[in-house]
Amino acid sequence: MKEFLIKGDRVVLRPFKRTDAHALFSHASSPEVRKYLPFMSDIANVESAHAWINSSRRLFRQNKGIYLGIEKIDTRELIGSMNLKNINLADRNAEVEYWLEKRFRHKGFASESLLLLLDQAFTELDLVRVYAIVHARNTSSIRLLERFGFLREGTWRKASFMNNVWSDVYGYGLLKEEFQISSYNHAR
Repeated sequence: MKEFLIKGDRVVLRPFKRTDAHALFSHASSPEVRKYLPFMSDIANVESAHAWINSSRRLFRQNKGIYLGIEKIDTRELIGSMNLKNINLADRNAEVEYWLEKRFRHKGFASESLLLLLDQAFTELDLVRVYAIVHARNTSSIRLLERFGFLREGTWRKASFMNNVWSDVYGYGLLKEEFQISSYNHAR
């Protein structure tokens, strides 16, 4: 796969750089970001943020993942991440995963970033299906996915144990033909 650099109106999705380690650690330290992303606890310091960035680049070279920082164009600030992981080129599907720093939520940055990534997934990678796994309590993420036409395909009951609480997890999916019909009309 070729390196991705995807420019939108207000954000650029671009590969993580070593210089992002401090911002990545800051994001990973935020209880709001960690709330539904248990792997973020692995980023416990700047060194482990460097290791995560290196791992994301290795997964990219192996055609298994595309991990992109969300950079705000006007400030060049890293505000989150928009990723395709578990890429299966044979079956032409991948899982979308994302996070956004709290102060940039509910301002359209996640919508713009997801639109940009899905467009690349369905055109450049020629995927047929993109799916998401989301905690049942993560209502903001559920609303975002549903605005783009993702359909809830299943529930894994008590599939996640976080903060001493069992949580259901939902599986959402979006097909290429559904994206072409729904995303541009309903996401904004």
